[in-house]
Amino acid sequence: MKGSALVTYAGTLGKVNGVGYLVDIAADMLKSDPSVRFFIAGLGQEWECVRERARAAGVWERNLWMSRALPKRQMPGLLSASTVSVSTVIDVPELWNNSANKFFEALAAGRPMLVNHQGWLAELIQKTGAGLVVPSGDPAAAAGLLRGFLADKERMARARDAAAHLADHDFNRERLFSQLVGILESAGRA
Repeated sequence: MKGSALVTYAGTLGKVNGVGYLVDIAADMLKSDPSVRFFIAGLGQEWECVRERARAAGVWERNLWMSRALPKRQMPGLLSASTVSVSTVIDVPELWNNSANKFFEALAAGRPMLVNHQGWLAELIQKTGAGLVVPSGDPAAAAGLLRGFLADKERMARARDAAAHLADHDFNRERLFSQLVGILESAGRA
């Protein structure tokens, strides 16, 4: 549906990823704003469980679709078509300081991130405005926050700009490489 928001999760569907949480958000969103679409692409031991959860919740192919993992060359197109990209983990504090590739890929596409955990990525999102941090144990609250985020066009534009800035500046490969070389050279002189 043209003009609909697309919320995308692209990555592993393992136990620690907690992608079923996104199904719960989609179920709440179907009741309050059925125009918001969810797309999950990936592989992992939880793929079938997530699909069955989507069917049981009544969102399967209504406002949530799934695909097996896409080739890396198709990821820029998928992320560019997305309104928001998602990175979830189960509610285990030891997982909060992850550095998921999907986070950086979304930033490179200039897409705001939604995360359902605390840690350094959540702090970065909150500090820069590059997305949305939602509570891990409350998908209804998360859906409400997401709904408000998507409806605020100015905030969405600022989040896209912040995501692109993070990719171009803070996580620029050449800049990071230069910093690494400097660290290695300092260590070699010590």
